[in-house]
Order: sequence, then structure tokens, then C-alpha cells
Amino acid sequence: MVRSVIACALRAGNFRIDAEYGGAAPRLLAVGPVFDGGAVHSTQKSPGLLLHGRADAGGKRFRLDGGVASYDYSNGLLGRRSAWRWISAHGRGLGINLQSGYFGDAENALWLDGELIALGALESRIEADGVWSMTSADGLLALRFTPEGVRRDEKQLLLASSRLRQHLGRFDGWVRAAPDAPKRTVTGLSGLAEDYRARW
Repeated sequence: MVRSVIACALRAGNFRIDAEYGGAAPRLLAVGPVFDGGAVHSTQKSPGLLLHGRADAGGKRFRLDGGVASYDYSNGLLGRRSAWRWISAHGRGLGINLQSGYFGDAENALWLDGELIALGALESRIEADGVWSMTSADGLLALRFTPEGVRRDEKQLLLASSRLRQHLGRFDGWVRAAPDAPKRTVTGLSGLAEDYRARW
């Protein structure tokens, strides 16, 4: 169990954030080999942590007190061609981090009522209407993600290229702590789903 407070200050023109977040909760740390010609990768992630502070945007001030924030630090030597799907969503007492691609299921995790639970491989599908459906191979998670906004970035250079689709939206479905545990309903959990391919 880690207890820490992280200060955050951001300035971008008339947009600014002054906040801090933290609390006692288990963090995820994963280090290991990567697939598709890479060498090694490491990542550290937090569950949803209590947020305090303010944001100024468009001439208005917004209080962030009582909100939830999380962090994700990742670094590695990936293969020349890399692709992944990454899903992250956190609320109070419930959070998920899922990845399929270069790192397998090494960072797939569920935070439930202060407990960190490892999850199996992610199986995800993007429907024709853009809705994502996802399950974990161990039967601990079944969710649908409905995008409500997207950030797109695409680069085609001589030797390198990248294609990013980072969707913000809501998760609905269920999770559970063990195969024989009762299902916990998930309704309107805010988060993101990222689809990325790169050649470098």
C-alpha cells in the first residue's frame, strides 16, 4: 500500500490547473519483455486517487475537489512496428487498466474496493457503430465502451508513421473480484480507450 500526494501545475495560455491528488492505495508495477521485436518495457499505474484543486478555462474557474485522478508512467524499448489497445477508467473504489498488444496481459488490472486484482488477457472488438466490447479471458470483466469524443493524430514520414485514436467516453457492464464472486455492475464509468499503431 502506497500513500503519497502528487502536486500538479499546468499552464497553457489562459488554461491552467493547480491541483494535487493522492491517497493510500495499491499501485501496479509491471516490468518485462515485449513482443514483436522489442526488448523490455516497464510501467507504473495508480488507481483513482482523490483530487483537490482548481482549473481555470475560458475565463471561468472550476473546483476539482472531490474528483478522481490517476497516473501512468511507462517507458520501454519497443519493436520497430508496434500496436496496442489501451483502456483506462477510474472512479471511487473501482478502476481498470487494460492493454492488448506488445506487452500481453502484464498490466491488466482491476482495482476494486482498495484491492488490486490481476486480470487475464484482454479480448476487445470495435463494432461498426464505434462501440467497443471487451472481456477478460479469466471471466472477471465484461464491459462496453461508448465513445463520446475522440482525439486523432496521424503522421506519415519517410521512415516512420503513427496512427492514434484516443477516445473518451463511458464504460458499462460488470466486473468481479474472482470467478465465483458476485458481479459488480458498472454504469457510466468515465475513461478512455486508445487504439495506436506505429512504425519507427
